[in-house]
Amino acid sequence: MKLYIKRDTSDLLARFSVLDEQCKEKYLVLGSRSPSGEKLVITDTQGEKLLKIKKIPLPVLHAFSIGNKEENFKLIVNLSAKSSTCYYYGISWRIRGDISTGSYDIIDADGTVVASHIKRFSAC
Repeated sequence: MKLYIKRDTSDLLARFSVLDEQCKEKYLVLGSRSPSGEKLVITDTQGEKLLKIKKIPLPVLHAFSIGNKEENFKLIVNLSAKSSTCYYYGISWRIRGDISTGSYDIIDADGTVVASHIKRFSAC
């Protein structure tokens, strides 16, 4: 199933809507910002929390903690390199492509594409 992320500014906490291939809303991304970082919560359309993401901004890195009730992993993005580099801890993913250009895939250890990102693509 392909999912598409659409910017959502409908209320104070809204960040994104996640839509399916028929442009039907499947998930919501809500967030809040503070001096210590940003927190995002992904919910289903009934409001049940599915995933939490916490971003801690550092001078040349962004550190993310991503998890649900069963699993948790870390993502570190090194911004100081010529092209940004991602490191995952606690999960067997890697990046194929260039995140600085906005065109990349997230690949699992077995070669399966977990997600693809194409800059400024809109299906809905």
